[in-house]
Amino acid sequence: MSVRMQIGLRTVASMLSSCVLVACSDNSSSSPDVGVALPKALAQSRAIDRDTLQPVVQLSTGQRIEMQRVDDSLWSGTAQVIPGETVEIDIMWISALAAGDLQLAMAQQTLVVDANGDALVFNATDYDYSIDSDGDGRSNFLELEEGTNPFPENETPVDETPVDETPVDETPVDETPVDETPVDEAPVDVFVPRIAQADAPIIDGENVVTDASGRFIGEWQDAVQIDANGVTLGINNLMIDLDADSPSGTPWRSWAVMHDSEFLYVLVMVEDDGQRLGDGPQFWQDDSLEVFLDGDYGRATSYGDDDDYHVIIPLLEPGTTRSPNANNIAGFVAGPTSSGTSLDLQFTTGPGIGPDGIQRPRFEQDIYEFRIELESANIEVGSPFGFELQVNDDDDGGPRDSKWGWAHPSRDEGGVDIDFTVNDPSRMGTLFLD
Repeated sequence: MSVRMQIGLRTVASMLSSCVLVACSDNSSSSPDVGVALPKALAQSRAIDRDTLQPVVQLSTGQRIEMQRVDDSLWSGTAQVIPGETVEIDIMWISALAAGDLQLAMAQQTLVVDANGDALVFNATDYDYSIDSDGDGRSNFLELEEGTNPFPENETPVDETPVDETPVDETPVDETPVDETPVDEAPVDVFVPRIAQADAPIIDGENVVTDASGRFIGEWQDAVQIDANGVTLGINNLMIDLDADSPSGTPWRSWAVMHDSEFLYVLVMVEDDGQRLGDGPQFWQDDSLEVFLDGDYGRATSYGDDDDYHVIIPLLEPGTTRSPNANNIAGFVAGPTSSGTSLDLQFTTGPGIGPDGIQRPRFEQDIYEFRIELESANIEVGSPFGFELQVNDDDDGGPRDSKWGWAHPSRDEGGVDIDFTVNDPSRMGTLFLD
C-alpha cells in the first residue's frame, strides 16, 4: 500500500521551528495543508528578496518533489511514500538571482513514515548556512548580508594574441539550417538504491516474504518497489493475448531492484493459476522471464552495441537446469536479436514457493531472483541505463498464452498484439543507480 504525502511552505511565525509532513491515505477525501517554514535567518534577512526564494525538496528514494508557489507565502508539492518506510528528506533553499541560482541553506533528516499515516515532524532548526560558492571563506548567505558578490569571479585571462589582419574571406557562408533537435533522453523511471554488500540477498529463489500490504520484506526490504512517480513496480501491461487469464493491468506480477555497486539485484514475483509448463525448446513459448538491458543508454532503435542484451530465463523446476547457452552460462538464452557479448548473470527460480497469491491464495507465487554484474553489462553507478522486464505465461502447452511488459505499452483496444523491445532497445524503461 502506498500513501500520498503533501508538502507545502507557509511562512507563519508559529511554524518557524519545524516543517510538518503529513501522510494521508489514497482513500482519504481530505487534503490537509502542510507547512514547511522558511529558516528563521532567511525570513528575517533584509538583504534577501523573499520573492526569489524557493525550496528544493528531495527524498532518499530519488523523488524530487516539484514545489509550486500557491501564493506569496505558500508552496505545495506531492510525493509518494509507503507506510513504515524510512525516508531521508533533503531541503535546499535557493535564491533565484539574475546571475544564477544561489544556494543559501540546507537541512536533512531521516524519518519513518507512520503506518497509520499520522503527521511527521521534521525539525528544521539546524540549517547549514556554510555553503560557499566562490570558495573565499565566506558563506553565500553572509556575502548577501554584506553586499559582496557570492558568485565565482570570471578569471579567464584576456587574449592578447595580435589580431590577424589577413583579408577576410567574403565567400558566402552556407546558411543551411542546423538540425538542433534535442537528443531524446527519457526521464528516469526508477531510482535504484545502493545497499551494503553485506546486505545483498542470496540468489536461491527462497525466503521471499511480504508484509500484509504486499511489500517485500526480509532480505529484499531495502529494494525499491515503486517507480519515480510512486507507482508500484509491476509487469502488468498485456502485450500479447492468445488466451490470457486476466485483463491488462491486473496486478499479478511485481518486482523490486537494488544494487551494491558491484551487482544489480532483481526480484520478480508472478502469480499463476497453477499451470506452469516448459514443454518446448523455445523458452519464450513457456513460462519464462525476459530481461532487456542497454548498459550505456545508447537508446539505439536496433540492437548492435555489445551492451544491448535480451536474455530469456525459463521457470525451472527446483533442482533442474538447462543446457549452457552460447556464452557457456547454464540456464538462460539470448534473444533472437540480442547483441551483448559479456553478460555475467546468475539466476534461480522458485515455482510456486513464494508468498500466497493475490487473487488465488491457494496458489503460491513464482519467484525469479537474479543478479547482474554491473561491469559485465557496462552499467555505471550514477548513470542511467535501459532496462525492461517481460513475462511469458503458458497454461496449456504449445505456444504461450500471453506476454506482459513493465515499460512496454499494452496492446491497443483493437486487439492487435505488439512486441517492440525484442527488436528495438530504445523501447526500454530507464533506471538510475544511486
